[in-house]
Amino acid sequence: MSGDPFWYAITAAELVVDEGVMAFHMGLGTKHYAGDCDIVRGRNPLVRALLRSAGFPEEGRNVPVHLTLITTPEGAEWHRDFDEHVTRSFMRWSASSQRVTERFGPFTVDMRFGAENRSLLVHIARLRCLGLPVPGFLCPRSETREYMDAAGRFCFDVSAHLPLFGLLIRYRGRVLPVD
Repeated sequence: MSGDPFWYAITAAELVVDEGVMAFHMGLGTKHYAGDCDIVRGRNPLVRALLRSAGFPEEGRNVPVHLTLITTPEGAEWHRDFDEHVTRSFMRWSASSQRVTERFGPFTVDMRFGAENRSLLVHIARLRCLGLPVPGFLCPRSETREYMDAAGRFCFDVSAHLPLFGLLIRYRGRVLPVD
């Protein structure tokens, strides 16, 4: 069996996550999901400029979200459509570093993973901008979690905070598969 880069991270570290979280990341090909989410953005003008350059959506409540995951043996392309504002990223798994690398806009993020109460936890390990490493003290801190709710929906709670500037962005919501 195989899956997207998160699937490789989960299996390599033998993380115990909910079966629905595992299924979300399992398999090759194209998958579609739909649901809604709430988006909160930081207020600092520099933060807003960074979010714009990375292609993140505007703030909103109950924003319709459509996810398209295109997974190949080389990696995955994720399209996050927040009410017609599309954020696209490309991910790949590195067995040597045991990390997933995600590229969006001018930014490349290396992520490390953990699990707690059958939820998948995602942390930023390193950030590069235009290929140049960002010093650790300027690197965003992430508190990202994927889990299943009682209704069987795949849920995400993605947040990033920037030292000295506070909240970058937080979006949390739930999706179900679309045929």
